[in-house]
Amino acid sequence: MRRLLPLMALCLVACSRPPPELLRVDPARFSMGSAEDEVGRDADEALHDVTLSRSFRIGRTEVTRREWKRVMGRPAPGRDSWGDEHPATVSWLDALRYCDRRSQLEGLQPAYRWPSPTEPTWNRDADGYRLPTEAEWALAARGEGGALAARAWCGDVDAPSPQPVGLKAANPRGLHDTIGNVEEWVFDRYAALPSSPQLDPVGPPTGALRVARGGSYSDDERHCRTADRSAFEPDRQLDSLGFRVAR
Repeated sequence: MRRLLPLMALCLVACSRPPPELLRVDPARFSMGSAEDEVGRDADEALHDVTLSRSFRIGRTEVTRREWKRVMGRPAPGRDSWGDEHPATVSWLDALRYCDRRSQLEGLQPAYRWPSPTEPTWNRDADGYRLPTEAEWALAARGEGGALAARAWCGDVDAPSPQPVGLKAANPRGLHDTIGNVEEWVFDRYAALPSSPQLDPVGPPTGALRVARGGSYSDDERHCRTADRSAFEPDRQLDSLGFRVAR
């Protein structure tokens, strides 16, 4: 019996550890967009083949208000009634600033360069935190299934505002709230998806709007889909817009 005690102690320690914050996604070829008969489909969701040649890691949950304040030293915008585990609802530009600040705090190379305050560029060789590309987000968010109410805060029936992250069931990769709760910023500028095959796409080189994915608590079921796309100005801040990080 004595010989089992160290093993039991190790098991208790290992089993009590929280799951990793960032989950690995391996290179893959997949279909991005939506089928023509998908309920709620919009005209900018052309179905096409995408190949991602590099692995990456992506957050299990949306960045929380607690994590935002820890990194940025100030509260995230939002309602007074929201707690620390509610998603941080910030602009696209502020999401990038969070990524760079967190990278600096952890001794990583920031992913973004700032030739101007409103037109950052992505250094793809940097090891710091960043927003996922739209294609990375689409791959990581795939595989939703089962009753929508079990997977997403979506529509007035479930919640009148964002809810704490991670309360709904995870998708097959272990990511929570990829649909509903808050829409999630990705790096890409907005344009209709192409119909031709793409290799490691990063979106169009120009454009005034940035993409958010997945629908939010305020959307109906037609828009609480992994293929759902929205477009906003990069300085836009809404209660329904948050983000998760990648590396």
